[in-house]
Amino acid sequence: MRTKTKEITDRYKNMRTSKAIEELNKAELTAEEKQIFMLRLKFYNESVAYQVSRCPRCVTKIFMRALNKLKDYLKEVAKPLS
Repeated sequence: MRTKTKEITDRYKNMRTSKAIEELNKAELTAEEKQIFMLRLKFYNESVAYQVSRCPRCVTKIFMRALNKLKDYLKEVAKPLS
């Protein structure tokens, strides 16, 4: 079964920041991936791109890379997404 992006982002939006960062560390995300992932939970792509001084397309690629790492991590530890 494929996991939808919204399920994962909703899970981390509702989570305390410290706990979310702890899980991102366990999923072995880079510092840039963590920063962009956390910003994308609260802001739209264009404003995140402006904040991190990257083009919107690069921000999307980095966000999706982080999201895929999180999906793999959640499958590995068998945590339910809902």
